[in-house]
Amino acid sequence: MTKEDIYDEQINPLMGEIIQICKQHNIALIFSAHIPNDEDPDLACTTHLPGDGGEFYPAFAKCMPIIRPSAGAVVHTKVVDSQGSATITAYL
Repeated sequence: MTKEDIYDEQINPLMGEIIQICKQHNIALIFSAHIPNDEDPDLACTTHLPGDGGEFYPAFAKCMPIIRPSAGAVVHTKVVDSQGSATITAYL
């Protein structure tokens, strides 16, 4: 089992719950997991949510270029629910 498999099977469902709670209560969030595999040693899954008023917490916004330098100004989130349905959101 790879780190990516563990993330997909065990962490991602929990992140879906955490993301929904943060969105419901306008809690800013940043989370990044480094899950390298043979094809992509830099593979990571990063979630960055705005807080109150839809504004990104400035300290979180400043660290995004360090956490994900190849992501540029776009941040994507993917949430897979318990039925396997996925929602992908891009923040520009």
